[in-house]
Amino acid sequence: MMAVLHHPAFRLRPSLGQFAKSGSWEAAWSFDASELPDSEAVRSYLAGAPEIGFEAFFDEAFFGIRFAGEPPMVESLALGCLTALNTATCGEDLFRHLLGEHACDKPGDELAFAEVGAVNGWASTGPFKVANPRAALDDFDGFWLAITQTQLGQNTCHRKAIEFVYRNPIHHWFALPVSYPTPPFRLSQMLLRQALAVAAGIEDPSPGGSPGKLTF
Repeated sequence: MMAVLHHPAFRLRPSLGQFAKSGSWEAAWSFDASELPDSEAVRSYLAGAPEIGFEAFFDEAFFGIRFAGEPPMVESLALGCLTALNTATCGEDLFRHLLGEHACDKPGDELAFAEVGAVNGWASTGPFKVANPRAALDDFDGFWLAITQTQLGQNTCHRKAIEFVYRNPIHHWFALPVSYPTPPFRLSQMLLRQALAVAAGIEDPSPGGSPGKLTF
């Protein structure tokens, strides 16, 4: 987790936040980090929901977390997400607030899974599961052929990201962009290979490459 958590993409101040109930990210409630909703608006949106997901965007990279429990606790945690979004100067600030004081100082659990998907079109486009980032790198040509033949791989209407999902200390994920930043949003071999390398702990994923700084 550490390589993803400390990735350069998360050195920015978060610019956007969004909530989604029941995993309905395609109907997410989005807001600018400089114009946060007030507590009454959050309470009205939740309407006693026993679960909420929150994502904070750092340009094209994003971090997400999901809470479940009694409605008053869910509401309190949702408001805590807004506080973190308002005060964070970078990803590490936000991660410490939401994952715990020591989350950035030691590795968490092993990666639960990774998947590539369309940002805010994850369900309708269909994600592509990545069970093992290192294995995907070892057979990247086969991996690339498989993903480009899917509906996701052929979609050019949505930006694409790869999410790295962890279960401890709470369900959360880090996402890095893997498509071109302007339309048409085709998958990028370079960005996808580099993102897999981050999760696998490899500095330079290019064939015959030497260690170096990853570029996103």
